[in-house]
Amino acid sequence: MLPYFKGSGENFYTNDVALRSDYVVIYRAQQQRLAPSPEIVREYLSREPEHVVEIHGVPYAWIYPNRPLIFSDVPADYTLTNIGFGEIMRLAGYQLSAVSGQQPALSLTNGSFVPSATLRTSIRHSPFAVSLVWHALPPIEQDRGPCYPEKVENVIATICPRIDYTVSVRVIAPDGSVVAQHDSYPANGLLPTSQWRVDDYVQDRHNLTLPADAPPGEYRIEVVVYNVETGDVLAGPVEVARFERSE
Repeated sequence: MLPYFKGSGENFYTNDVALRSDYVVIYRAQQQRLAPSPEIVREYLSREPEHVVEIHGVPYAWIYPNRPLIFSDVPADYTLTNIGFGEIMRLAGYQLSAVSGQQPALSLTNGSFVPSATLRTSIRHSPFAVSLVWHALPPIEQDRGPCYPEKVENVIATICPRIDYTVSVRVIAPDGSVVAQHDSYPANGLLPTSQWRVDDYVQDRHNLTLPADAPPGEYRIEVVVYNVETGDVLAGPVEVARFERSE
């Protein structure tokens, strides 16, 4: 495809390469092998391609305009934060918004969200999204899982893979109970932390719904980062924002 594209191209063997690009090409062989991962191939095949390349009438490649999830800085429409989660990642910003196709869940009536500040905000029980932006810091030794031997070209090498951390976003009611929660690897599993590059800014969206019977009052949004394999918590719970739920 490169002769027809004014720019640079890169083969993507991991999800992160696709999610930092302007366009993604899925070839027929990738579709059949679900490579580089089933999650990323299914994500793009669920979208409408901009163009399908055919050879003798048989679809050969699907070209998709991309919605990058990796940036060089925090997007301008996000609230800036500076909250460390261990020594490997930093919460650099966040945004609250309605889920696409739904009625607005949030109506700001006084400014915008500020960490640990309570604002006059109306929120209904329709779905809303908490979008986080993580800043990837240099990996440290503690960011490695158990080591194991692996044969590489007749040489036994010791492999110590990086840990994939799970992000949990929780809504805490006035009585301290958790009334909504979403846990996943970043970007709904498309961007595990082991694939992050130093100084990446990774968008991580979590959709949440308040129960219809959630009482009025002050609610908190908290974030926890943990290792799902061991249950060990990297950091949290950390309060990101508060809001008032009206009648």
